[in-house]
Amino acid sequence: MDPSSSISSELAIDEQAVQVEITTRLKSELYKAAFNGNLEAFDAYQGSLHCLMTPNQNTVLHVHLASPDDGTGLIIDLFPFLCCYFRFPAKSLRSTNFVEQILNRSPSLLLKPNAKGEIPLHIAARFGKVNIVELLIKHAKAEHRGLENGIEPAKQMLRMTDNEKNTALHKAVRYGHVEVVHALIQEDPDFSYSVNKSGETPLYIAARRGYNRLVTLIFDKCEFANHDGPCGRTALHAAVMDHNITEHRGLENGIEPAKQMLRMTDNEKNTALHKAVRYGHVEVVHALIQEDPDFSYSVNKSGETPLYIAARRGYDRLVRMILDRCESSNHDGPCGRTALHAAVMSFDIKSTGEILKKRKNLRKAADENGQTPLHYAAHFGYDRIVKLLLELIEYIKNLKNFICYEKKFKSLAPTSHKEAPPLSAAYIIDKEKMTPLLMAARQGSYRTMREIINHCPGCCEIVDKKGWNFCHFAAVSLFIIDLCKMFLPANKLYSCRRFLDEEDIHGNTPLQVLAASRDLSYWIGHTFKDDVVTVSKENLDSKKKEQISQLLNEVSRGEVAGVAVCPLLHNSIDLERFDKAREARSFVAGLIATVTFAAAITLPGGYYSDQGTAILSHNTAFKVFVIADAIAMVFSLLAINLNYLSALPIAVAKRRLSGAFPFSLMSLFSILSEVALVIAFVASLYAVLKSSLTPAISACTITPGFYYFYLWLRPPLHDFGFL
Repeated sequence: MDPSSSISSELAIDEQAVQVEITTRLKSELYKAAFNGNLEAFDAYQGSLHCLMTPNQNTVLHVHLASPDDGTGLIIDLFPFLCCYFRFPAKSLRSTNFVEQILNRSPSLLLKPNAKGEIPLHIAARFGKVNIVELLIKHAKAEHRGLENGIEPAKQMLRMTDNEKNTALHKAVRYGHVEVVHALIQEDPDFSYSVNKSGETPLYIAARRGYNRLVTLIFDKCEFANHDGPCGRTALHAAVMDHNITEHRGLENGIEPAKQMLRMTDNEKNTALHKAVRYGHVEVVHALIQEDPDFSYSVNKSGETPLYIAARRGYDRLVRMILDRCESSNHDGPCGRTALHAAVMSFDIKSTGEILKKRKNLRKAADENGQTPLHYAAHFGYDRIVKLLLELIEYIKNLKNFICYEKKFKSLAPTSHKEAPPLSAAYIIDKEKMTPLLMAARQGSYRTMREIINHCPGCCEIVDKKGWNFCHFAAVSLFIIDLCKMFLPANKLYSCRRFLDEEDIHGNTPLQVLAASRDLSYWIGHTFKDDVVTVSKENLDSKKKEQISQLLNEVSRGEVAGVAVCPLLHNSIDLERFDKAREARSFVAGLIATVTFAAAITLPGGYYSDQGTAILSHNTAFKVFVIADAIAMVFSLLAINLNYLSALPIAVAKRRLSGAFPFSLMSLFSILSEVALVIAFVASLYAVLKSSLTPAISACTITPGFYYFYLWLRPPLHDFGFL
């Protein structure tokens, strides 16, 4: 009897049974038999296998094909990428025989989907059972020859999708099953697989997951491989996102002409170079630029070019690479900014220097608010970038460490400052008529102000739309110590004292703003002497105070590139900051006093029990310990008492901010006590370990490491305004 006729009759019987029979739940015994591939249990079952299903409508074949073989199923689920490099036993002879016998008995199970729309081929492809996949394809061909007059049905089965629009090839690629992918493509090489519900084609999935062998296999075997992905991306975008340079090269050679593909964009207008730069993949960026160095990459939907992205993220290597290798690299960014603005926003002096070397004209380029990179640097208070933009220093690349970097910069600074030309960036005003100096003063960046004024003294005369000069802003932003120091006769900025009497459009002078916002009569009296009488708080009427208060509120609402103005200082803030700093210093001083007292009681080396004297009393290192310990105790006690005196609620209450002077002394005494404590500790270690020089010298070298670290960390802390 012809086997195809037998299969056809069985299929017809099963189809009639489906219409009249109610679905039968797969009992525990049959479920276990299906899972383990036990045919004997099904030989005894007389019902229709088509109707045996689990609650999720999984048939006998679904249950069996989802079972792991020899423990490899768990490995494949946890580490699917291993299937690209190792061959796991996908089935046993018993499993093949089980599937074949079940299909011979009920051919309709071949295309029976479960609740997720998955047919047995999807399950077999997912778990990498290549022999089962080949068997299912063979049965589909045999069945279809009998039903469709010899027309091959395998392609129809291979193109069937589940509820997520995944074909068997999607499943096999996702889990990295090379042999299954090869078998599926070999059967239907002409089909261009469409995207699933996630917008992914098999090629995109392989590229995104970094399966190089599968990418190559799909290119070699598929005539019309679809490379689409979600959000308008292509397989090349996926390869770049996965940082897979080998795969990327394969994609260049396989899809279409390289340059055309490199210039393709996704829905966000990002090219492959945009993606590679965003994720910092240096090798991929190099390969993409090398392939198409003449193309000027346009902005994406966010208004960013690859050069802008690299500068904004502080990738100085990528900035250098794009500037060196791209003939016409676009430097545009959002809101009218340039790549130089972005480098300043990322606080990256290396990227800033690289851009200035190649694009000097960007130094004066303004964004949509009329703000140049120097405005940004002044607002952020990064005075070393300010120096770079003012051409006070030069950029040197390939510096190995920060300390060397700082020294070389200092050596390049000019010995005398000359008046900048009229076209210097320091003279450029934005739409609010703010210059970089005014922004630095508004932020309370004393060092930045000093650099700009020393380089461009003439910009002190420029005022904003309110008529405020830099002294108006400094009066409410600088710490009082810096404010007073700025106008001392010994200071280089003393010549700017004349601006203290300049009035704004409302007739307010900087001293009036100072007096209206901060209770600083003690300091003003000592620094400005007789000026305090004319601007004292008592001489300002309520209307003037309210007017100045409104102006301060307007100033505090300003921002640059989304970074708000630092909170303006007033009396309560000054008092609060001094109180917190004083409490911290007092705690440190008290702790040092406790430690030094304990060290004096428990002397290193111990005592002679009969005499009560120190055993190491004649040791030089021990003598150093005693002296240093005593010094630490004295200075810590001085710091504690100064803190106590500065907090007394008596005559000094009206001049609490004069506590800055005892606070400065308290800080000095605390630092001296810390140094003495370290010396005492080192001396005690050396005295005890003198007989063993190696650990003694090592301990003495390591212990002062805090100060080495502090000296190394001081330059960046200084740049960011922490010191």
